[in-house]
Amino acid sequence: MRNRKGLRVRVLLLTSVLALVLGACGGASTGSTWFNLPSVTVNVRDDGSLRVMGIAVGTTASTGLAAVVDPLQAAGADTLEVRIGYNGIHIYLDGQDLPYIAWDEDSAAMLASIIETQSPGIGADQLLDWARRVGVGVRIQMSDTRTPRWRGETSYAPMEAPAELVGPMDLSGLAFDGNGVLTVEGVDLGLGALLPAHIGGILSDLGAETISLNFTPNTLDLALNGQELPSLAYDSDSLAAGLELASALLANDPATLSLVESFLPKLPALAISGTISFTGQAAGNLALPERIVVPVNADGTLGDVMGLPLGAILTDPVLPADMIGKLTGAGVTRLDVSLSGLNVAAAVDGAPIPEIALHDGAKPLLASLAPLPDGTLELVETLTGARPLNLVLSLPGDASDTSVSLLGAMSLEAPSTAAGPLVLPITITGNAITGIGGPDPAALGLGDVALPDGVLDMLGDLGITSLTIVNSPNNLVIETNGSEAVGLAYDAATMTTLVGILPALVDIDAETLDMAGSLVGALPGLDLTVTVSLSGPAPGSLTLPEQLVVTINPDGTLGTALGLPVGSILSEPLLPADLIGQLAEAGINRLDLRLSGMSVQAAVNGALSPAITIHPGGAALLPLPEGILDTIQALTATQPLHAVLSLPGDMPGDMADPFADASLAIPDLAPGMTATVRLPLTITGNTITDIGGPDPAALGLGDVTIPDDVLSLLHDNGVTLVRVVNSPNSLVIETNGEAALELAYDGPSLLTLLELVPALTGADLISNDGLMTLLEGPIMDQIVAADALIEVNLE
Repeated sequence: MRNRKGLRVRVLLLTSVLALVLGACGGASTGSTWFNLPSVTVNVRDDGSLRVMGIAVGTTASTGLAAVVDPLQAAGADTLEVRIGYNGIHIYLDGQDLPYIAWDEDSAAMLASIIETQSPGIGADQLLDWARRVGVGVRIQMSDTRTPRWRGETSYAPMEAPAELVGPMDLSGLAFDGNGVLTVEGVDLGLGALLPAHIGGILSDLGAETISLNFTPNTLDLALNGQELPSLAYDSDSLAAGLELASALLANDPATLSLVESFLPKLPALAISGTISFTGQAAGNLALPERIVVPVNADGTLGDVMGLPLGAILTDPVLPADMIGKLTGAGVTRLDVSLSGLNVAAAVDGAPIPEIALHDGAKPLLASLAPLPDGTLELVETLTGARPLNLVLSLPGDASDTSVSLLGAMSLEAPSTAAGPLVLPITITGNAITGIGGPDPAALGLGDVALPDGVLDMLGDLGITSLTIVNSPNNLVIETNGSEAVGLAYDAATMTTLVGILPALVDIDAETLDMAGSLVGALPGLDLTVTVSLSGPAPGSLTLPEQLVVTINPDGTLGTALGLPVGSILSEPLLPADLIGQLAEAGINRLDLRLSGMSVQAAVNGALSPAITIHPGGAALLPLPEGILDTIQALTATQPLHAVLSLPGDMPGDMADPFADASLAIPDLAPGMTATVRLPLTITGNTITDIGGPDPAALGLGDVTIPDDVLSLLHDNGVTLVRVVNSPNSLVIETNGEAALELAYDGPSLLTLLELVPALTGADLISNDGLMTLLEGPIMDQIVAADALIEVNLE
């Protein structure tokens, strides 16, 4: 302490004497020093020894100057001079002014208090005060070449802000706690202690609660706890000289030199300000530029962002290299993304993709898919809530003008088709579908459909017990546990763009990709609600649309239903392939079916057939796939279903609803013209051998035969007696004394049925062409109105 105080006294005495002797050279508080002492010259010899006025004062190695002098000498520099004066601390390299420390009375006083805190008792305030009044300096002469001597304090040349700014940004949302951990808007990003312990100790000693910074085209202005500190001042010439100095000092550290070379020229363009807190509580809010261009290299690392070499600092890839390769391989070179709160809009090379709205229910799901520090989504929501943040990811090969946004207001095109409503309440037990809101899943071919274990495990880990997907025109909403999670606004065009880049974003096989592509056209207009429950029965009941259009492939498998490619999921044939072939041969390419419980009415190519009610005794007699009637009954237990089977050869386009007018044509017969028929028939083999009296052959019935497959069907089901009871517009078929089928019909519908049955069974019920011609004539009204009882004995 004594040596330090002695030094202080000697310096003050010397300064005072010089001030008295040379006081006439200047005056106090004039904006400049009273006078300037010549710089003390330190000559550097070839052997590294240092001399001042011929007196040896050590070597570059012993004084620590080797780290500066050696690289400067290697770069050919001659002099390095430091001057302390009224306006700041200037450094000159070969006479060229470098960026310097600029101060005024207040900021110099603040600096003095900091020095005094770190080195108590040296009288820093007095030393700096005198240093500002009496200019002093040190000149390191590294060669015999002489540069012009210092002639007085210099100042920067005022500059205008460049057209392209880095920013504007306000960093007031940044805060460090006592352990040096950074938080942004109160969110710990999990980066650990970024502030070195010794720096934290110095800040603590200074009582630093905040440090403010503000870049201007010529200065970096600083303040401690609101009190101004000396600034860093510069202009274009001094920055160029600074680069020369950096090139010499960092010649052996190309990575750091590259950072400096990128950063220094950008100082005039920085529009960055803010107050950084060291109390753990942010002093304000973080504000980012409205739009940031982010170049991404082929390896997924960042390029220069706003001209700053962020990629050299954040060296880890921001995107996987294989993703970049897939995107560019698909011709994608630019992605525009706009964040507004938790709403995300994006465009791929100018083509928009669906807009995404994230809600609270999405946060745990996103955290499982892409682990993020707690509070990250809240941070994004806060930063972009008041003003959207627009990002441009510029990928390799991007030749677009990144100064122009390719993301405009999205205008969705109304769906070209509409389908629904369809409500599917699905209950999952284990990984199997055990309920769909009424029908037995097995009856619909869903018994063997299992959800992937990985999906169920993820939902279970997140505590998700119910998942609901609601699709309405141009909108899709996903809910978890009853809370809205994700919303999607889309149309066919935006969805097509998204599907096009799916292979680059996720692992997806070709079959799934094709299925996703086939969904594009139908999905925007689909009214669909799917609820998946993992903890008990899903609420609600199965609801089908008023008209369900199903396309059938030639092999009997499903093509689409409601325009959706359900055939890729339900691969079992819905109808036998040979039946499809028989229908095609008969020229039938569309079947409309109106189903209600066990009642069905068909329309063949738009022509109505009789309405049929199937009783238990008749179910086994119909050539239908096993279980299909149970499925129909389950599906239509609460509401009728109009199903359209679009068969191969069906022409696209709307067809009038054939069931809009299902009224029957009542026979108009003159009084007394209604026939009464009682006809007991006996069938032997496949011919009529008895009609209760007359010879069948005498009545022209000798050649009428019953198809063998019809007889086999009856015999196989134990049918020995068939009764046909006809009354006006009604026909009941009984087997063994019980009702099997009921038909509500008229002449035209009966003819349609007679044309359809051969296509369904493969054989004509009536092989006599003359009889068919007769049926198409006036006799049809007699048949429809007849009071008839026909008993067929098969024994």
